[in-house]
Amino acid sequence: MVVESLVVPVSDLQELHGLRILHISDTHVSSETDWVLPMIGSLADIEADLIVVTGDVISNTRGLSAAAAAIGSLRSPLGTYVVPGNHDHWAGRHLHRISGEIGKFLSPRRYVDEFARHGVKVLINEAVTISVRDSQFNLVGLDDPYLGLSDPEKAFRGLSGDRPNIVLGHSPDGAELIRDRRCDLYLCGHTHGGQILGPAELPPRQTNTTYPLPATYGLMVHRGVLTHVSAGLGTAVVPLRFNCPPRATLLTMRCVDGNNHEIR
Repeated sequence: MVVESLVVPVSDLQELHGLRILHISDTHVSSETDWVLPMIGSLADIEADLIVVTGDVISNTRGLSAAAAAIGSLRSPLGTYVVPGNHDHWAGRHLHRISGEIGKFLSPRRYVDEFARHGVKVLINEAVTISVRDSQFNLVGLDDPYLGLSDPEKAFRGLSGDRPNIVLGHSPDGAELIRDRRCDLYLCGHTHGGQILGPAELPPRQTNTTYPLPATYGLMVHRGVLTHVSAGLGTAVVPLRFNCPPRATLLTMRCVDGNNHEIR
């Protein structure tokens, strides 16, 4: 597993300066003994102010309890927040995932309650206001864009325009839904970084998104929105990652001026 550190430049946002966010995505836990669970646990030593998980936590409901416990074991001063991905909504068998058929749906309430048992908040088209130092920012969680379950109007309702917004969604396609709403940073996953990449990331590069991406993962401007796409930890459909190792990212927000110089 790769644990990378990235600096995210944000213009004139003293509220977010120095904020450290551990971004995890696509763990795809399918059982109580899944190989990815120790990998999640190994992230406990990372010093982050906030932990976010951008969907596809499970591939099967048999993995929900163990996944929630593993993610809940990670601690940060500002808490841990999760948004659902497409695989969190249905409990399809492996054959379903290969064929693209949608199996039995999982109750969102069961998902929310299981994480709540471990002190983790699931955001489903809703927002919370988080206080850090003497400032505040909004953390906005969209339901899965891939399945068309995002409701940005509901998620952004009542938010103060004076506060920065960090938005969580599973798919990069969620950036298109933000439109004219304020978004200082959009965090997502879904692509697995391509999961199986040729030499030098030569095509074909699969992202399973509607809109083309500048890269399969990383920090980018997508649909006019500053976006971080996580390469994720787990696998889907094919239980293999090639030339694209599991990856978690520690993002550090740095306030910069128009010349990209850090403002202290």
